[in-house]
Amino acid sequence: MKVLSVGQIGWDVTTINNKVNKNYGGSVLHFCLAAALMGMKTDMLCYVNKKEWENLINEFQQIGIGTNHIIDFEHTIRFNMYYDKELRFCEEKFSMDIRDSEPHIYENIPYMDQYDLYNICETIPEQDFKTLQIITDSNKDAVIAMQFHIDNLLRDKELYCSLLDKIDYIFMNYEEARFLSECNTLEETIDFLKKRIKNIAFITSHTKNYAVKS
Repeated sequence: MKVLSVGQIGWDVTTINNKVNKNYGGSVLHFCLAAALMGMKTDMLCYVNKKEWENLINEFQQIGIGTNHIIDFEHTIRFNMYYDKELRFCEEKFSMDIRDSEPHIYENIPYMDQYDLYNICETIPEQDFKTLQIITDSNKDAVIAMQFHIDNLLRDKELYCSLLDKIDYIFMNYEEARFLSECNTLEETIDFLKKRIKNIAFITSHTKNYAVKS
């Protein structure tokens, strides 16, 4: 299986009860790392400052992640995430205005029709929607996966509800699924998703994994 993963990679700067930790991150990279471990051919369509990330990009190549579509840009985005001492998500701030300042990566998508799966893991809801629209407009038979994150669901839950029947594979954790469905139990959440999704939603928790098939 050949996968194109579209989104941003950057620095995850996590602050928990005033303690700061910095790692490379971004869902597009995390997805590619998992896919590479499962033996899938995965390419990233994203942007970073290539000089700053040169060693990391070489490491990605060594484990089989395609980096030819990484666009060189003067800035690498920082995802500044804040949690309270109980590890509850508080807010996320970006190091740049991703609506206006980031480079345009989407114009490359219509020329990338050779993939079996398109994974969308963007930073804000508008980007998720735009990427999905461009992929489906250029490839009517495209198989789509998308990751639903709590920070984006908090920004625009109605948008993600409207996208449920347009996506083949959905990834989210149990708390995100409950927030999306407004259900109180896992069983009710599963029933909600089975009525709306085209194929499969993967719901994870800290202790168990769930796969829900419609």
